[in-house]
Amino acid sequence: DRAHIDRAQFSLPASDLVIEYEYRADAPLKVMLDQSLLEELPAETSGWSRRVILSRDIASGVERRLVFDNPDFPRAPGKGGPLKQWGVRDARVTPMTRDHTSSFDALLNTAIVTSEKIRVTPDGMYNFLRLLQRLTLEGMRELNLDSLPYEISPALEPPDPVDIRLQLDSIRNERARNLSSSSISSHMNLLTKIVASLDSELWRKVSISLLRAEREASVKQYIEAYDILTGIQEMFPEREERRWVLAEALLSNKKIVPTRVRKNPNKFRKK
Repeated sequence: DRAHIDRAQFSLPASDLVIEYEYRADAPLKVMLDQSLLEELPAETSGWSRRVILSRDIASGVERRLVFDNPDFPRAPGKGGPLKQWGVRDARVTPMTRDHTSSFDALLNTAIVTSEKIRVTPDGMYNFLRLLQRLTLEGMRELNLDSLPYEISPALEPPDPVDIRLQLDSIRNERARNLSSSSISSHMNLLTKIVASLDSELWRKVSISLLRAEREASVKQYIEAYDILTGIQEMFPEREERRWVLAEALLSNKKIVPTRVRKNPNKFRKK
């Protein structure tokens, strides 16, 4: 695709945002937000790497743009060799409605109570993730920080509700004693790590479940595949969520879930 050999850009709505995308590149890739360098991504040649950006509404009145810039092009005169390959896919932007009556401390108190219930319902972890993303966005306002990126990584430790509760409690206690910019910055680093671990764990669960569904379908266990895929969808109340959409794509594939199974799944369950 030589049309985007130099850069690719996306227009962003005026709102608090969760921006998700995947990339791969033979050389480092620059990410620009509102004409400022947000981060320089390392080369990624082993596969697609998934990343997220939390971006607060800066109310500038100017159209916002997310730009992926290839430093390898245009090249200096006389520089030869093949052009570096790179790509961005599945770029998705989710506006986050802000409750102006909820302060950082109010959201933090809610998060502390909710942390104990993230495994009670199928969508508990996702709803908690969204709550912590909103909490992080409020912290970014306190620091006057426009955007904050993080990586979705299978190498991150699975989140533990007890540890999360203790970490959130420590933030609340420290804020009661010290509200300096350095302490807020430290709290933001901790929050970002928790958010990244939750998001990564959800992707890990979904990726494993998608593979299981395909495996069950390959041995004609279609009702098992159906139950796995609908189980994924129960984890995400928002139908626009990428992981819900991936499950729906397999549910709509007649080789994975035949129409007769999807229309009347109870008929095919063993009694």
